[in-house]
Amino acid sequence: IPLGQTAMTSMSSGKASPGEMEGAGDGENQKGAGVTDASKSNSGAKSGRKNKKPRGYSSVDQPGAKEATNARGRRGGELFDDDDDWGIGAPSLELDDDDGVGAEGEDGNQKRRRERQKLRAPVHQHGQFHTFDFLGMTSALFEHPAFLNASGSIRTWPSRLVAAIFYINIFLVLGNYILVMSRSVSAIVGEENICLPTAGMIASVLMYALSQIRTMANLGRSASLISLSALFVVVIQCLRSIERGDEQVEIEADDDEAETEAEAAGGESFTIMRQLSALASVGFAVGSQKLLLNIRHEMAHRERDTPRALGLSLLIFGGAYVGVCVLAGPHPPAFLFDAIGAGPVRKFAGFLLWVHVAVSFAINSQALTSSIDRVGFHRVRLLGMNHRHGLRWAALTLIIAVSSFTVANAVPFFKDLVALIGALTSIPLTLLLPAVLHRRVIRVPIFKVASRHDLASYLLVVFALAFMVCGLVGAFDSIEMDWANKGQPFACH
Repeated sequence: IPLGQTAMTSMSSGKASPGEMEGAGDGENQKGAGVTDASKSNSGAKSGRKNKKPRGYSSVDQPGAKEATNARGRRGGELFDDDDDWGIGAPSLELDDDDGVGAEGEDGNQKRRRERQKLRAPVHQHGQFHTFDFLGMTSALFEHPAFLNASGSIRTWPSRLVAAIFYINIFLVLGNYILVMSRSVSAIVGEENICLPTAGMIASVLMYALSQIRTMANLGRSASLISLSALFVVVIQCLRSIERGDEQVEIEADDDEAETEAEAAGGESFTIMRQLSALASVGFAVGSQKLLLNIRHEMAHRERDTPRALGLSLLIFGGAYVGVCVLAGPHPPAFLFDAIGAGPVRKFAGFLLWVHVAVSFAINSQALTSSIDRVGFHRVRLLGMNHRHGLRWAALTLIIAVSSFTVANAVPFFKDLVALIGALTSIPLTLLLPAVLHRRVIRVPIFKVASRHDLASYLLVVFALAFMVCGLVGAFDSIEMDWANKGQPFACH
């Protein structure tokens, strides 16, 4: 069954033997998802065998399905199909009644026949696979029958691990947003007039109200444009303040003094840990590129437009990062916003910063809430929530708001929280996972070099692991030092 189309079918009968599956030779007699019956089998395989559809299978007709299967047939039923919704190319299972190979004719290519023999395995019950994000890619490559191991067993722990890292990333990022919004609320009110946890509580309440918007369509594209514009204005204000040499706020000066004292006491080891923490922050900075997979899914011409979009976006974001670093000078504050001195300009910048982060929080909160509800929260029967979607959404967003507030005040240091997110989640998702998935596609062990062709992905695996370990060591050590020198969790300042 070629599985290259987005709409994939479920095997409702549980496990089916290879004898219940049927292959397609040249593909021209296929319809729908590529399943043929005995009257439309390949003329090159007149073996007299009766072809069967798997129990519980329903064909899926969709525009372009026949053309896609014909293209596969013209190429001899090759393993991967590039012209589909699979970012890696879709594996196709083409098994017939007896020998598990496609009906290619008596004089078919023996090498291709041997390749298909490697795919002989029971077809396990599965749902729809998609590859427009890392979760779907991992499920496809570790749970799809075409990629089973020698024992024929499905390994679900990789998908669960990636899902855990993915959701932890969003969870921590939301905490980071609340921390930034706490600082913006403090700037509006005045740092001397409000404690950071109190400001965080105000920010969380405001974001809880905004999170009741359930879809991006309701949020609207205008909100995103306003958010980006607000961020641009804040960055310009920060850079101008650094250029003029404006005095930073008193809290930042106190932090610098504590930093200097701790560095003098810790010596070289202190400096190394700070450097490792800074490396983890770099991992956080590039972590958002995983969203390009979702953007790719929306493109009309993916193979043509994706490389161009990827190159252009990395060029723009990379240029923006480097430009800000150069213009900020050799000693910028850890939280760039603190470059703006006390006064009306800082209050206005605090408001713009809140606007920017509010939109970002709403987008990520929508994604996390929808996913948790879809995975299992919709079954909760308390107060009849399984039949009341609005109440479930309100309960979930409340839980997320409280947990984000807790994270923001447990690690109330922007640079430390960013480093923790980068090392714990961004580096595995952005650097390690793509290399692992690539090696899965080309069917080589993760920690073994099979040939020079897979050397690059192997080196990326090693680099990502070393990067992650160093970043985690630096991040945790930096958090511990800041707790000792700048304030404990839920401290006022």
